[in-house]
Formats: sequence, structure tokens, C-alpha cells
Amino acid sequence: MEVDGMLAMVHWLGAPVEGFVSAPRTARRPVDLTQRIRAYFNAIEEGTNPASDDASASLTFYHPDVRQEELPNQLVPTGAVRDLAALRDAASRGRKVLRAQRYEIRNIVVSGNSAAVEASWVGTLAVPIGKLPAGGEMRAHFGMFLEFEDGLIKSQRNYDCFEPFA
Repeated sequence: MEVDGMLAMVHWLGAPVEGFVSAPRTARRPVDLTQRIRAYFNAIEEGTNPASDDASASLTFYHPDVRQEELPNQLVPTGAVRDLAALRDAASRGRKVLRAQRYEIRNIVVSGNSAAVEASWVGTLAVPIGKLPAGGEMRAHFGMFLEFEDGLIKSQRNYDCFEPFA
């Protein structure tokens, strides 16, 4: 129980509040969003590794009320808006399409609880897509804008630019 709640209970019970010493609140340690973002991308990469036991590790970086928006692109022509359940489904589908993926983070800019990420991506296909065979590499360049709450991604907007593959 927090100290304020304890004081209210002591007062409600009729006990004298004088002399009740409140303990200092433990301050939350600030989250290093740059490190958090790098760990998030590592978890995404590891999630497509067939030898990995935890395909959903990247989902632990999301707030339960997350809203992820993928703007229209070559793979998702009408764009998409996803909640946590839809992100879980997308991760499962991605694991069937990709044998591996890797990110090169080019830049991360953090301001308060917001971050902008510029990254390049290479996905090794498990199945053919367009003119790319299974085992071929699909490439893209991403701009991502993240909002954090309590160290978790509450909002994510992706601008995904895929190199031609059709």
C-alpha cells in the first residue's frame, strides 16, 4: 500500500496521524529509451530465428493498450492499425514468411517519452514473394515514431519503404 493510502487508513481508523512517519516514495528510475529500442529490435530479430523458443519476446515491449499503425506500402497497400492481439497475430504470420530478419539502426532521436527511429531492414524469406525466391532477401527502409508509457510502447507509427520485389 502506498504511503498516502496508509495515512488515509490510519486517519480513518481514528488513530493519531501525528508522529506517523511516512517513508519516502521510491522514485522510478528513468528508462533509457535508446537502449530499450535497441533491445526491442533485437527481440524482433530473435523472434524469427527458428531455433528461438520465444517468438513473442518482442510483444513484451508493448503497452497492453498499444496502437500500432502501418502506413500504406508495397506489402500492405491499404495500411493497417493493430492492437496487441493483432500484433501477436502479425508476429505469428511473419514467423511463417521469414526465415530470419535483421535491422541496422541508422538513427534514434529521443525527446521525453517519444522517439523517432530510422532503420534499414533485411528479411530472408522462408517462402517466395513476388519475384523473390524462398531464401531470397527482401529489403526495406523504415521510419518509426514511438510513444512510450511506463517504458512500454504505447503508440507506434511505421513508414515502411520496401525495395522492389514484385
